[in-house]
Amino acid sequence: MPCKICKSQDIMSLHHNSFHANSESSNSNPDVRHIVHSGIGAQIVKCNVCNFMSVEFVHPSVINIIYETPPLSFIPKDVSKQQELHKQNCQNQSLFVKRYMPEVKERALFLGVGRAENAQRYCEIFNEVFSSDLVPQHNKLAGGCSGLRVLPFANIQTPDLFETFNLIILSNIFERVAFPLNLIRLCANLLKQGGRLLLEVPKMSESDVFNSAYGREEINFFSSKSLEKLIEVDGNFKIIKTEESIEPIALRDATCFGLQSKNTDFSNKRSIVRLILENKRHILNTNLVDIEQQDILKHLSTLSFALFVSASGLSRFSELTGETAIDAKYIKNLSLTQLDH
Repeated sequence: MPCKICKSQDIMSLHHNSFHANSESSNSNPDVRHIVHSGIGAQIVKCNVCNFMSVEFVHPSVINIIYETPPLSFIPKDVSKQQELHKQNCQNQSLFVKRYMPEVKERALFLGVGRAENAQRYCEIFNEVFSSDLVPQHNKLAGGCSGLRVLPFANIQTPDLFETFNLIILSNIFERVAFPLNLIRLCANLLKQGGRLLLEVPKMSESDVFNSAYGREEINFFSSKSLEKLIEVDGNFKIIKTEESIEPIALRDATCFGLQSKNTDFSNKRSIVRLILENKRHILNTNLVDIEQQDILKHLSTLSFALFVSASGLSRFSELTGETAIDAKYIKNLSLTQLDH
C-alpha cells in the first residue's frame, strides 16, 4: 500500500517490537504485536520516507457514519466544557491568522469537526463566511448563527465554488479524513490565486502513537517532516508562516464519539503545528473525485489480510483462507449485509 502523502511503497506496520528497538529497550518481545488504533481497530502504518503515520485504511463512508451516529452515552457537563475548549482554540487560531490575512476579504470558508459554529468570529472580517462540518449536528448549530452560510461537507467539491475563497481554515479536520492530500488539493481549487490557507494539526511522534495519545477519531499522525512533504507533493502552496503551539489534550476528541470517559482530563496539553500557506496554483485539478475513487480502490486492493478480516467481519466466510490480500473486485461485490462493520 503506498503512502497517502508521498506515494512511496516503503511502508511498515508499526509494532511494539520496532518501538522498543528504537527506544533501545532490552525487554523486546520476539512475538510481533502490531500497534492497532484504539478507536478504529485497524493497524497503524508508517512511511519510512516522509515519516507520515496513519491507520492503514478507513473508508470515507465509515468516517461519515462515525459523525452521523449519535453517541451511546456522554456526560453533559463534559460536553459543555469541550465546546468551551473548541471556542478558545478557534479564538487562538483567528488571532494567529489575522496577522497573515489576504488583502482581499470577500469570502472565507471554515472546515472543521465539531466546531462549525465557531466560524462566526470571521464574519466581522469577511463579507461572506461559509462553514462546513463533518458532524451534521454542528452544521445545524452553525445554521442558527447570524451571518454564517452553511455548506454540507459533501457539497464543497462543487465546481461552482472553485476559485471563490480568499481564506480557508482547516480546523482539526486534517487528522480525521481518509485522504489528506486530496483535501489540500481541493482547497487549492476552492481558493483564489494568492488566497491563504490556515492548516492546524497535532504534532505526533511515534511514541505518542505507541502510547495511544490520540483521539478515537484521529487517523492521521503528522510530524513536521511529513507536513512539509505533503505541501511539497501537492505543489500548490507556499509556506508563509509556521508556528508550534499547544492545545488541551481533551481536544483530541472532537465530538461525543470520543468523549465518553468519566475521567476526561481537561488540564493536560499537547503540541500542535499551525501553518499559513499561500495558494500558488496555476491549473485547476477538476478530477479530484475520480482521484479519490481510484485511491479507495487502490487501498482496498492492497489491504493486509488481517485488517480486512478484522474490519469486515469476514472470518465467518469459509472460502477466505490464506495470508494474501483480498482482490478489489471481490470487495466491490460484497453485499452491505456482509460489510456490516
